[in-house]
Amino acid sequence: MPELVRYYPQLTDRNGEGLPSAVPEGIPPYRPPRRRAERCAELLRAVDAAVAAVAAVPGRPDGGTPAVLLSVGRLHPVKQQDLLVRSWIASGCHRRAALVLVGGSPEAGDPVERAMRARIEDALRACPEARRRLVLLPALSNAEVRMLERSLADPGRQSSARYVCPSAKEEFGLALLEAMEAGFLVAGPFRGGVPHYLVDGHNGLLIDTSRAETLGDGLVRLLAVDDRSASVMAARARTLVRSTYSSAAMAGTLADHYAAVTDARAHAHRERRAPGVPAVPARRTPPAGAASVTGPGLGLGDVRMVVARLVGESARPPDRGADVPDESGHQ
Repeated sequence: MPELVRYYPQLTDRNGEGLPSAVPEGIPPYRPPRRRAERCAELLRAVDAAVAAVAAVPGRPDGGTPAVLLSVGRLHPVKQQDLLVRSWIASGCHRRAALVLVGGSPEAGDPVERAMRARIEDALRACPEARRRLVLLPALSNAEVRMLERSLADPGRQSSARYVCPSAKEEFGLALLEAMEAGFLVAGPFRGGVPHYLVDGHNGLLIDTSRAETLGDGLVRLLAVDDRSASVMAARARTLVRSTYSSAAMAGTLADHYAAVTDARAHAHRERRAPGVPAVPARRTPPAGAASVTGPGLGLGDVRMVVARLVGESARPPDRGADVPDESGHQ
């Protein structure tokens, strides 16, 4: 928000009380997909095959069961999956962890996706041994992504899992928040909006994603966190998301915002009304099925009810990794 005011200082005057208010985005409750058990087993088979390929590496640096690195996002230069693959290989993390990328069309895709796939292929061609340790899944429904995340983050699994967002920057990072809600220890870029909720070393890691070398350093650091510390940070992250960034919390904040606006309008109306005009004008009865969130006579309870209903009707998120606009407006 301070960056917004720096470019648009008139927003401060309009608000009149410092920074303008902003309603956070919300994570809807997780609802398992249809055919959950069958679909989950299918996805985990591909992941487990890559983990087994890592386990077979002779003289593996840390021994024990390999880890899993997960990253979700559409195949796009801003998301930097090619840089992630190069960093994973150059840092030696391909000898310690399987890499699972979710995103992109199951078909040929558009020219941007094809170019990204070509760059990933170039990285693998330079290190053929890494190919069997990489899983590239097409875009999945949001329910399937969150199902997979919960399965990988399950403490009962032998292999530990970490989530990495390699984007050059994220204005908000819904996929990152969903991974936090699922119980992952996450790493995200320190550029953009992620540092507003991710505190380095407290509920995740902030990493430099500007170059392959620094991203590789971030991956090494992410994998070096011991399971106990990872569990503590992941629990803090999950608590934050569920208390502050859930769709219910967003609905409450939005309702408070609308109520404040209607109260301000009612006050302004009273201040400028002509003598003899009633303080509260008669309320019109809206048409059947219609809901209004404006008007001086609307109470906070009414606003909360309307907003909660609107959020519930529009909370179905798009497929994760599909070609949809991200927070910065990129396609």
